[in-house]
Amino acid sequence: MSNAEQLSNATKAVFDAHLASATALTQALFESSKTLLELNVTTFKQSLTAATEASGQLLAAKDPQEWLALTTNHAQQALERARSYGRDAKEVGEGARSKFSSVAENELATSKQKVGELVDVVKQVPTAAAAPVGEFFKSALEKTQEGIDQFSKGTQRAASDAADSVNSGAHTLATA
Repeated sequence: MSNAEQLSNATKAVFDAHLASATALTQALFESSKTLLELNVTTFKQSLTAATEASGQLLAAKDPQEWLALTTNHAQQALERARSYGRDAKEVGEGARSKFSSVAENELATSKQKVGELVDVVKQVPTAAAAPVGEFFKSALEKTQEGIDQFSKGTQRAASDAADSVNSGAHTLATA
């Protein structure tokens, strides 16, 4: 295999690794969003059912004491549903953080490996005329790797911030 073919294959492997990383992170985002959406829909349906039931019972109350007892009971049930939602949302946030971190670490390792392989191929090009091209690729790849590192750190930070936000809201609901 010629040096040009090796260089082309190594470059393609780097770009494929970058595409795979973006795809994996996007998939993790969609999966976490889907889980949170499902939780919200389920919680909404439960709340709507409970509100309908409570309305019927309150309208059927025969005296103020029964009405007050029903109101208290339904308020306690609503508070427990809110706490349950908070716990579930916290689990979703923690799961999302874990998934993003895992995906980012795996993809970063793969990307670093592919970039290293490309740099090795560029270093093997024997001609003096290839030296400037090799330095150009090496510099470009190093900058690309720095960008990947920053993207990975930013993704982890965003996932962590999102999970912290969900956890904070869940904690507030759970302790209410």
